[in-house]
Amino acid sequence: MVSRDGGMKVKARQRDVYYFIKHFIAAYKASPTYKEICGGCRIKSKSHAYGLVKHLIDEGYLEKNKDINLNRQLKLTKKRYRIMV
Repeated sequence: MVSRDGGMKVKARQRDVYYFIKHFIAAYKASPTYKEICGGCRIKSKSHAYGLVKHLIDEGYLEKNKDINLNRQLKLTKKRYRIMV
């Protein structure tokens, strides 16, 4: 499925991960690890969390900051998630 702006539609699970990361960064001033994403979003494997995060990176909602600790390198981009119906 394609969204109105031409990108792929973000699914509910990806939306949950995006908002978890967004709130985690706001609360702790650092991005969560994949293990913390699994715990916060009730995901059973880190590889599944990695796939969801990778999709958000590919869509431009997140990016990896190569200048900081490898475990906490996610940051939000200026592109904001909007609920697509």
